[in-house]
Amino acid sequence: PLSFQWAPSVGFAYDLSGNGKTVVRGGFGTNYYIDPGQNAFSAIEAPPNFKVATMWAPSWPGYTLSQISSLDFSTALPTVWGTANPSDHHAPVTYSWNLAISHAFPWSSKVEANYVGNVSRNLVGYGIQNAVPEGSESGPYYGTYYDQLYRPYANYGDIDTHFHNLNSNYNALQLSVTRQKGWLNYWGSYTFGKSLAYNAEDAFNIKRWYGPTPFDRSQILSFSYYLTLPSAGKRLGNHALVNGVVDGWHLS
Repeated sequence: PLSFQWAPSVGFAYDLSGNGKTVVRGGFGTNYYIDPGQNAFSAIEAPPNFKVATMWAPSWPGYTLSQISSLDFSTALPTVWGTANPSDHHAPVTYSWNLAISHAFPWSSKVEANYVGNVSRNLVGYGIQNAVPEGSESGPYYGTYYDQLYRPYANYGDIDTHFHNLNSNYNALQLSVTRQKGWLNYWGSYTFGKSLAYNAEDAFNIKRWYGPTPFDRSQILSFSYYLTLPSAGKRLGNHALVNGVVDGWHLS
């Protein structure tokens, strides 16, 4: 259970020049959220002693459905799946911040430089509690049987437990130029950023999996525009029907 979560957010804006042309803005925000439903429900709804066992079928013809009930699973090493850590009550949270300065130039153009960042803590992940220790596979004997003898709980396979053990962060510099007036409108932006996170589970040293995320895009450039084409209705007799057909066109 989670208690009251303190989530402060604050923002400001300051007019440097006093005429509205140069403005500094910034802010900080806190956002809590719940775990993804699939992860949370699998851990909560699974019976306390839920175990998954794998048995290898003999050669052809293997097992039939009528034989399932008579199989002896007592010799199979079970894998415990979907277990929640009862002492882990951390709430996933994201802290976000930004600082921007914008200036209005002649010809109704505005240029803005913006630094944005965020960090997420307590993201839910899986932790293997009964992994085969590193180095045990080097011998003198190795293989499934010998690996099993090195597990902390030799009568079990992997024990997968949900932990809030993952973090991520994002930092970026954003530059933009815009014009939204008259016959010419355009929007251009460039982003130089980096997204970093723990990208996989590691039972021994999770820091080995810290690096750029699969969706990281270090540089992004975009530009769009639209032009309002000159009206031609007046030159063609200024009739309402003609004006409705030939006026009001845009190129984008």
